[in-house]
Amino acid sequence: MRTLSLLVIGLLCGASAHGWEQCKYEAVSSDSIRLGRAKLVEINALAGSLEVVGEKGAKQITVDATACATKEALLDDVQWGLKSKGRKIILDTDLPRDYTDDYAALNLVVTVPAGIDVNIDDTSGSMKVRRVGALEVRDRSGSITIIDAGGAVTIDDSSGSITVENVRGNLRVDDSSGSIDIEEVTGSVLVKDGSGSIRIDDVGGSVEIVDDGSGSISVADVGGDFLVGDDGSGSISHRRVAGTVRLPD
Repeated sequence: MRTLSLLVIGLLCGASAHGWEQCKYEAVSSDSIRLGRAKLVEINALAGSLEVVGEKGAKQITVDATACATKEALLDDVQWGLKSKGRKIILDTDLPRDYTDDYAALNLVVTVPAGIDVNIDDTSGSMKVRRVGALEVRDRSGSITIIDAGGAVTIDDSSGSITVENVRGNLRVDDSSGSIDIEEVTGSVLVKDGSGSIRIDDVGGSVEIVDDGSGSISVADVGGDFLVGDDGSGSISHRRVAGTVRLPD
């Protein structure tokens, strides 16, 4: 693991034990690893923001990391590391856990070769992913934005808004709470949602809402069927569906 204690910056803003945005101290670091024979990038992130950007022509994975903490001493326990294992590159992170009134987080910007497959396991904080291949996301909380995925996308999320644009493959979303906004999917879309509005537009295949607890559903421009299983509450609207439409009674 790499410890982010190379550069410490005391911020003028006040510290908050409840939000990494207002942390008092920062430490920055960066590293890279050559792609080699790897076909997959695996990211295991904890609290903090995460941005993954596919770069055309890149031959390596580069990480720019910023640790944030309410106390300078906590920065020594914020660690991360890159390693190669078989056909994948793994980014692991570690944060201090034994504290009550203080807080630490790790904000990451990860640059990868455009179109490479990516798996993400994230605890909390906003997430943005652009120009990758197939993508799997497991997230506890925080907003998720995915733009331009060159393969199938799977999202398993507990809370936070989800925005997905331009997926060249199938899309599957399992979400507990938060709005879902989906646009431009060449394959089919399957959604299981607890609460929050759902908007889906421009899908080449079918759209199936397996289960929706509450919130409006709006669907337009679907090349296949539009199917809704269980729906708790909220309006359902659809426009320009080429196939069968089946809604709850």
